[in-house]
Amino acid sequence: LVDFVSFGQVYFNRLDADGIPTFSTSSADTPVPLAPASLPDLSSDELDELDEIFKTQSPPIDTVKRFTMPFAGSIEIDAPVSLDSTGLATTDGVRVAIQYNGTELQSAVLDASSPSAFSTPVTVAVAAGDRLYFRVGVVEDGVDDSVTWQPRVTYTGVSWSDDANGLSQTNYDVAEDFTLAGRPDDVIAMPLSGTARVDATITLAEALTDDVTLTVVRHDAALNSSDQVVFSPTPIPVTDATLTRGTTGTSSLSVTVPVEVVAVVTDSDRDGDGENDIVILSDRIEVYVAADSPVDLSLIDWSATITYDDATDSDGAPMDVLDDSGDPNFEHHVRPHVEFYPSAHPSVAAAATSLPDEFTAVLSINAIAGDPANAIAVVTFKNANGTVKSSQAVIDANDVEFNVDLSSISGEPYFVDISVRDGAFSREGLVLERFARYTNDAKTESTAIEGTLRWTGLQGIFPLAYRGWAVAGFTAAGPDAKAPIDETAFDLVFDGSTGPSAPDRDDVSLDESNAQPSYAFLSAPQSDGGTTGLPVDSDRWVGPRATIYADRDTMQTSRLVADVASLSDLASGGGSGGRSGPARFSIGGPGLTLMFGAGPLAASLGLSPSFGIIDFEDFNGDGYPDVVSAGSVTYTNQIGGYLGSRSVDGTAVTNLDLTISVNGGLSSGMVDIVPNPKGGTNATHGSAAGKGSSASDAGPSYSLGIGGSGGFSWTSPNASGTGDDATGTSTYGDQLSELEADSDDDFGGAIQRSFADINGDGLADRIFSTASGVFAFYNLGYGFTDKAVKLGTGGFESRESAVGGAGLGFSLPYGEFGGGINLLWNYDWSRYSWRDINGDGILDQLHRIGVSDVEVAFGTGSGLLAPIDYGEFANVELVGLITSGEQVAFDRSSGIGGGVSATGYIGPLCKVACYIVIGGGAGYNNSRSSTTADVQDVNGDGFADVVKSTDDTLVEVSLNQQGRTNLLESVANPLGGSFTIDYSREGNTTDHPGSVWVMDTVVVDDGRSGDGYDVTTREFSYDGLNYDRAHRASLGFSTVTTTEVDDAGNELRITEQTFLNDNVFVAGLLTE
Repeated sequence: LVDFVSFGQVYFNRLDADGIPTFSTSSADTPVPLAPASLPDLSSDELDELDEIFKTQSPPIDTVKRFTMPFAGSIEIDAPVSLDSTGLATTDGVRVAIQYNGTELQSAVLDASSPSAFSTPVTVAVAAGDRLYFRVGVVEDGVDDSVTWQPRVTYTGVSWSDDANGLSQTNYDVAEDFTLAGRPDDVIAMPLSGTARVDATITLAEALTDDVTLTVVRHDAALNSSDQVVFSPTPIPVTDATLTRGTTGTSSLSVTVPVEVVAVVTDSDRDGDGENDIVILSDRIEVYVAADSPVDLSLIDWSATITYDDATDSDGAPMDVLDDSGDPNFEHHVRPHVEFYPSAHPSVAAAATSLPDEFTAVLSINAIAGDPANAIAVVTFKNANGTVKSSQAVIDANDVEFNVDLSSISGEPYFVDISVRDGAFSREGLVLERFARYTNDAKTESTAIEGTLRWTGLQGIFPLAYRGWAVAGFTAAGPDAKAPIDETAFDLVFDGSTGPSAPDRDDVSLDESNAQPSYAFLSAPQSDGGTTGLPVDSDRWVGPRATIYADRDTMQTSRLVADVASLSDLASGGGSGGRSGPARFSIGGPGLTLMFGAGPLAASLGLSPSFGIIDFEDFNGDGYPDVVSAGSVTYTNQIGGYLGSRSVDGTAVTNLDLTISVNGGLSSGMVDIVPNPKGGTNATHGSAAGKGSSASDAGPSYSLGIGGSGGFSWTSPNASGTGDDATGTSTYGDQLSELEADSDDDFGGAIQRSFADINGDGLADRIFSTASGVFAFYNLGYGFTDKAVKLGTGGFESRESAVGGAGLGFSLPYGEFGGGINLLWNYDWSRYSWRDINGDGILDQLHRIGVSDVEVAFGTGSGLLAPIDYGEFANVELVGLITSGEQVAFDRSSGIGGGVSATGYIGPLCKVACYIVIGGGAGYNNSRSSTTADVQDVNGDGFADVVKSTDDTLVEVSLNQQGRTNLLESVANPLGGSFTIDYSREGNTTDHPGSVWVMDTVVVDDGRSGDGYDVTTREFSYDGLNYDRAHRASLGFSTVTTTEVDDAGNELRITEQTFLNDNVFVAGLLTE
């Protein structure tokens, strides 16, 4: 029964009561129960080197919650942390730390034996603007590295009142203050012209202290005089968009937005094709909830989607906006941002102040930025009776006067806020230089108003911090994993002087990490997961991978590319009947790729080896697969247990293929050669994607492309010619005597390496091929022979393929929207293949000659006999009347795909235009891959049959006629007597997997007629065939029945014999 291995865990196959294959991590109910066992250490110098590369390219990404101090004072940090239900499964622990500015205050490693830490609060004296970091990091791997952590920061020794929203100014709890707001300026580029629809739902759990407004903005795209795309915001009126102070409950809002996507011919020729560039101008939509002053965000829950009511294509023709199920073809889930103002001056706790009902106020704001221009400041007076607001245009460091009338809400002290939402104006910070009210008519005397200037500023790697809290990812590679966080890792350094450049394969280095110093997190609502529309388990902030996130009370961390830290430690632990197995692993390269072309025509040539590093193969003949790993073998014993790994020469790689590929056509891409987990390559990989010019330093432009390409590739090709020992008389000993050494170099560089049982002894031999032919080092059980034997000329497993395709695609400026359709077909076939055709356990060579015939050279274990025509192999119909010719193995695939991709932008994050860019979209893909022809045993008789299938409902089989060949048929004696034997096949069942040829009838003719019965027939039937899996031995039948029949077919005598066949010790003993 075939078992299943997934990510290091073995799932054992057994048949249930109904005979249905059923998989379980326990082998207890299988015919051969195995003791639970973890995979031994697979480390080696080769794997260690690959592990270092893997770790470099997949560094740990620590999840970090930052708290920024709003005020100076003394704080108490109460931050107990513990492994959650997921984290308790971690095998190497989770590192947690608390850091104040650049100094780490506490750290601990949580594991099953010590699942919690930081139970004692810590007191620290702080200044306004200081930072606290709550950091969760991996120890080695990132599997199940999850904690429950709800830090709470409390100012001590103070008696500050709550703020205008009833929120504490002394206590800051990360769970209570959690929000998905913090990423303003979040826009989506619309893909089509037409009428977009924004549908929103806003729920207010309790009354707010100010109005909030659903705000929809269309950013109209245009070209400036430098042929650069610029955007101007146009607010879209929304009916009943404002929810006034005191409103509660749920409100549903909807608005339509006309949008355009148009092509404009510029005056520039940046791509150098001799024609003016075409730029696609695509309007963008932004949706958020606006608030003029601070409100309690925990009381607001809202969501919105953007779809189309109607849309047209580039020719103005109407397009379907709904699919066959009535769902939108385009749907964008808005990330829910509500305006708030994280920065403040002065940095003191807000307090209510008494003011006269009417007065003239004077306000002066100093913007620290060098060129702040001007902005709108909203001055808000709040108390229990209501809110009064005044919007004022402010110019840097200039006084602005305005009249205030508070009579409508008089009677209670006022909280006063001055809010500036312009991020560019406030990007370097603001200072409240003057805020006062005149106390005489001449305006020569004034009294300061106790108020707070608040502003948005620019977001960065961290989102805007609500009540001080924000979350981001820190790359903790190497020594950074245990060192305090380098706070400069979160700084954005970009001056805009470097333009975009075309992708270059030389940009990628395996010796140095391509990771960023830090990673921005994006909000993902539980209901729709943000842009993707995929649900998540909780409202959360998500980093570069789904397993790196933080929500209200959970923080989870992992590595950048994969959770695991080591390629040699992909197996999970055994236990409770469980068992570990390796994950197959391979690498490709180093490779060479050349590309050349003229105009729209292009071609490329690629050459690359691929190597298998870890594999499963029975090396010692005990019937259990051993683990081959980069120079070492982990053997199993006779009862399936793992032995320790040992070094074995010749096992540095488990497979080697050399692939040469060419590709060419219209807008053809570069050839890419990719190995599968065993180290074999797809003969041809890639498609004819329709695409335009590469990006250039001059800037982006619209592209429209039509592509078509075709290609061929050869995997481990070999045309070493003839020269085999056609008589088969050359023995292993003869060949050894002719060899001086075993080095592969004696025969030239290896084109291919593999492991296969070439001589039928049940042990996997080490095979390699060169330009001289195929050679084998024979397996001795726990090592290989010192010298190699030449088996024959030609290749071992040589494959070829052809690919073709056509595509049409386009993309918008800066890649914010693109789409296309692509057609692809691919044929793969064997040129040389080694299979056991005649059932003797020795591999035979099958060679496809030219484009029509297949020849078979039977293997002798140490060579090949002369090739023969064994019979007709499968001939596959390709297109119309075109056929493939006879094939040993033939695979084909075809596909059609299409779709659109829309891109969202968040920002700017800095003075110049640097943004967080989020991809999204939808597509359609339908591909079909199938084995059309092959050689494999279909009926279980041990002989390879020819199989062909071009339809899902039909498999055509040409059965191998070897059958009873070479079994004794008849014997005649000199006196005229004879006997004839016929056979039948038993076995091939779960109780006895192998087939057994047994005597079916024996007809004896005495050759002397007229003296009674001349012919006697004995017919045999069998029952209870059994097999001992532990000893790999057939136990024979439990019952054999012999029926003697006369000439007329009458039964003369029936004899039934019963045998023991429970185990190897009693098998064959007659009992009755």
